[in-house]
Amino acid sequence: PRLATRRSADIVIIGGGFTGVSTAWHLRQRHPDLGIVLLEAGVLGHGASGRNGGQVLHGVNGVTAETPETLRRIHDVTRLGIDLAEQWANQYAPPGTFRRQGCLEVYTDPHRAEQAQARVEAWRGAGIAAEFLPAHTLGIQHACGAILDPHAGRLNGFALLQAMRPVLEGAGVTVCEDTPVQRVRPGAEVVVEAPHGEVRARAVVLATNAYTPALGFFRRGIVPLHSHVLATAPLADSEWARIGWG
Repeated sequence: PRLATRRSADIVIIGGGFTGVSTAWHLRQRHPDLGIVLLEAGVLGHGASGRNGGQVLHGVNGVTAETPETLRRIHDVTRLGIDLAEQWANQYAPPGTFRRQGCLEVYTDPHRAEQAQARVEAWRGAGIAAEFLPAHTLGIQHACGAILDPHAGRLNGFALLQAMRPVLEGAGVTVCEDTPVQRVRPGAEVVVEAPHGEVRARAVVLATNAYTPALGFFRRGIVPLHSHVLATAPLADSEWARIGWG
């Protein structure tokens, strides 16, 4: 239900995506006595966490590792996130929510394919499982090569976050959906205002991604972006076989 009263808590979390739900879950595991309230404007997974392409990958966009040690560290840290998504999906979510079948990064330009092959050699030298697949092994039209990450996966983020609602509630976290936060008043006691109620807490977690500037925070540091994926109509098996992208 939406927040409809004045409440007090130790921590109020704004945002019911991956960050907000994960924060609530980890805090509850480590500190069972904390009073935690999570506020979400729509439903859990309403934002980018439930609207993305579902690729669960190693690495961090925009971060280039200069040494094998840094490369291993980034890979190990992001693997922990993949492992956690798999754990949650297997334990709480419907079958098929998470599939760890690897990921292909396909190159249609010969020069970029050569660069990709060199990257894979560096990764393997750092002890990271990756493989470069030359064009003749792929059977994909116009492909010049591909990187295979065998431990990447695909996640239905919306299904996972919906499945986490009863998990959080069962652990004692108060979850309020349909509760857009209108104002955050910082101070020794943080006051979070919503249309039909408010929460007073000792600390606030802003788990709102690109929505954060709307709350008055990081207006000079966060730029909202939208990316769009174009999809065809469903293809027949014969068409998949012809183009090689099955």
